[in-house]
Amino acid sequence: ETTNSQLTIGKNWSTYYIVTSFTDRFQGTGASASGTFNAGTDGGPTGTGRADGVIQARILINSLAKRIGVKPFKLNLQAQYGQPIPNIPEVDYKTTLGLSALFQTRSDLTVGFAYNYANIDNSELSKLRSHGITGDATAASLGVRWFSENWYFATVVARLKNHETTDEFIYFEGWGWEVYSQYNLVKRWWAVVGWNILEPDKDQVQAGEFNTKYDVIGVRYSFDGFRQFLFANARLDSSHAQDGTPLGNIYTVGVRWDLP
Repeated sequence: ETTNSQLTIGKNWSTYYIVTSFTDRFQGTGASASGTFNAGTDGGPTGTGRADGVIQARILINSLAKRIGVKPFKLNLQAQYGQPIPNIPEVDYKTTLGLSALFQTRSDLTVGFAYNYANIDNSELSKLRSHGITGDATAASLGVRWFSENWYFATVVARLKNHETTDEFIYFEGWGWEVYSQYNLVKRWWAVVGWNILEPDKDQVQAGEFNTKYDVIGVRYSFDGFRQFLFANARLDSSHAQDGTPLGNIYTVGVRWDLP
């Protein structure tokens, strides 16, 4: 058998998130720079997070795996239609398409690429320009993750157009970069380090002084992997709101306890 496929319909984690999830592992923060949960939403309307009303096909291709010594190639496709443009009343996307692909070696190194395209109606463009939108919404991400039993490292770089917004919900074009890493210090104790950076392009004057830029350091005491643990994080923030207001640091302490 060279292929294995699965078809799903409804609300589901997107094809885009299959790649950007590499770095969405912080507790209480994170996923701010990849365009996953864009424009103050869960990524449902644009199809990059928890996609709404989506048709998905996930295909596992085995034919080359044994020949070149890698795990089966994963190809993921999705489509939506008529979803609302976030924070713009009575205006919808036309067709939204997403795809992603994963290439995994047998040494637990994965490289992934994802692309999401949301088509607008050009007849609505004059109205959309007042919100910063100048064309179709696109999000492209490249991610790498590498791990063993004692450590994990991942990074995602994203190019976002007409997709992300400022805190005042003005759309812009820019670049995002996320890094997440963890290391087993001793026994059940883990150290966590990483950052999120989202910067509008220099010509995106409508975004004002908005940017997202913070580092995260933390510690985790794990009872059962990512299912049951205690954590403490410090988000050291140098982000700014659209009007230039600096954002302060955030400190979190919590517990995650998934039931059997």
